[in-house]
Amino acid sequence: MRALMVVMLAAASMDVAAADPSEAKIDQLMSAAAKPAAARPAEPKAAKAKANEPDSATSLVGQRVAVTTRSNGLYLGTLTSVTRDALVLAIELPSRNLSYSVPRSSVASISPR
Repeated sequence: MRALMVVMLAAASMDVAAADPSEAKIDQLMSAAAKPAAARPAEPKAAKAKANEPDSATSLVGQRVAVTTRSNGLYLGTLTSVTRDALVLAIELPSRNLSYSVPRSSVASISPR
């Protein structure tokens, strides 16, 4: 894209050099006015809505939950914290307590137990 613009500018400068300087200025001003301003792409409505939507997992902090992953893994435990990148579960076993972090990218669903 940049190479194309450079070639176009080079071609335009050759035409300008051959023409009268005042005509060249007028042509430059006319071509600049005819070009529309580059518009910034609009942010999709879904992305805006998702950014404003409260995270459903934060309402489950402190409760026993079942977390299902995209690879069909199942984790049962108490949801201790929620971050943008991970869910942290406290998993109680007969011999010890574990703290396990599940990446948000691998979470398929979270349901209270």
